[in-house]
Amino acid sequence: MNSEQYAEFESLLPPLGSVPNLELFAKRLRVPYDVLSAAHAQAAQLQSWKNHISAKHRLPGLYKRYVSGETLAELACEAELPPCLLVRRFLELIPEAQGLKATHVLRNPKLLSSLPDGHAAAAASCEVPMPMSVDQQGLSAALLSRLQADIMEAAEWDTVSSPQADLMRSVLGQEYEAILAEKLRCANIAFFSEGRLRQEGFFKTPDVKLEVPVLMHGQVVTWIDSKAMFGSERYHMQQQELQYAKYLNRFGPGAVIYWFGFYEGLEDLHPDVLVLGDIPDSSDILQLRQLPLLD
Repeated sequence: MNSEQYAEFESLLPPLGSVPNLELFAKRLRVPYDVLSAAHAQAAQLQSWKNHISAKHRLPGLYKRYVSGETLAELACEAELPPCLLVRRFLELIPEAQGLKATHVLRNPKLLSSLPDGHAAAAASCEVPMPMSVDQQGLSAALLSRLQADIMEAAEWDTVSSPQADLMRSVLGQEYEAILAEKLRCANIAFFSEGRLRQEGFFKTPDVKLEVPVLMHGQVVTWIDSKAMFGSERYHMQQQELQYAKYLNRFGPGAVIYWFGFYEGLEDLHPDVLVLGDIPDSSDILQLRQLPLLD
């Protein structure tokens, strides 16, 4: 995705909490749907955490309004937070829910049925307390039922912070790591897996470390990291600091594969980190001959 396309993509993004028409955006930008969907998921996830920090002091007030009858969808859209993230924060404000894990509740809202009945009506008239603590706000049967229904609905369409979204990201990551391994085997490129490297005592490791360096598009590659996502400039620079720089210091030059495309220009940000969208064709890979060990 070039800079003009990405700038227009960012301008089209609706507030978090609403559902964008990604198919329409993809046609308008002339970008494959899978690429745009991955770019949106990444941008939404980053924005949700930024908004979460700025909205932290507003959470007690938002919960008070929810108790008074405003919908979860309306409040999530106003706060520009994914609804499941807003639910997590609301559960922290309910004294009776302190013993429950938010992830378990999001997966199974019926767990809320085990909570004792409270006096939710009092919450609408009490003063807004200090952030992250709402005193005297219990759960009436009516509020409990509404909260359960809202959680079920939010978990279905929240593509950013729902348990299903987390699971999909995890499964997708594992799937593309397996694809990377299979493509390397098909190209007869020997490698050590991340699990093997950790068994040998390495802590921060790429997904694969090549047994013998290769040349890809004329650049030396000793390791490859698989990213089942879109590579934005912001994300790539963040990962350069958190991961890639450590791999460079430990193993030498390497490559990162953004399987769902990347921002045009990432290739030029660091000379020792090759940015790819897939494993190159065999014609663009030069394998160095492994010399036999001397007796």
